Amino acid sequence: MLIGGGARRHGFTLIELIVTVSVFAFLLLMAAPGFTSWIQDAQVRTAAESLQNGLRVAQAEATRRHRQVALALTNSAPAAGVTAQANGKNWVVTVIANITASETDSSAAMMVQSGAIGATAPNAQITGPASICFNSLGRLTTLNDGTYNCSIPPSGTVTYNVTNSRFASARALNVTVSLGGLIRVCDPSKSLSQSSPDACA
Repeated sequence: MLIGGGARRHGFTLIELIVTVSVFAFLLLMAAPGFTSWIQDAQVRTAAESLQNGLRVAQAEATRRHRQVALALTNSAPAAGVTAQANGKNWVVTVIANITASETDSSAAMMVQSGAIGATAPNAQITGPASICFNSLGRLTTLNDGTYNCSIPPSGTVTYNVTNSRFASARALNVTVSLGGLIRVCDPSKSLSQSSPDACA
């Protein structure tokens, strides 16, 4: 029985509140390194998938138009006839001039699509050739028309390495294009097996 008709108060005491906040802050500190690592790995994955999508667009346009199509890396704003730069942060897909049809310069440099990897994954670093070309069958082809210089390495596979320029501990991925036109993202740190189909060969 309460004297004076007072009601019992419910709620947290100051000590309980301090303990709760302290435990929550401790859990956040424990999770922060793992969360940061996850974000940096996600940037590498985003950049690799963007590049893979660009390569597939170039390949699909080559077969659809029955023309040679180039994907070029660049640090410039995406536009037709951009200067291809190795290790660029953006990509541009361009239809190559059909010399036998005597096309004009305006129709020769026809941009199809572009992507800005640096905007979505600022810490991602792409290492690879400045440009890559596909023929009308969707296979790798060589080209040197003064704007794009596409070559096929002796191994027959073009490889782009995608890493994190700020966090060396972040996972690295490769984007590979085989001579026959197979495009895939793979993990170079794994050994290819039935349990690791995403590993690089």
